Amino acid sequence: MIIASVGLIKKRSRRAAKDPKSLHAWAEDCRAGWTIDRELDEQDRGRKLDMPLLMLWGAAR
Repeated sequence: MIIASVGLIKKRSRRAAKDPKSLHAWAEDCRAGWTIDRELDEQDRGRKLDMPLLMLWGAAR
């Protein structure tokens, strides 16, 4: 497994944010994901998970 540093991820994200093709791709991906996610959420409404679940959260700095 390859784990990139947070600094490298931020650097690449900033660089990609300046590229119009990357921004367009991000928008298309979000739009497509939102559509299918919403449909799947509606199908799962009222169902409960029947498996172990690990939840992680943190605080903003």
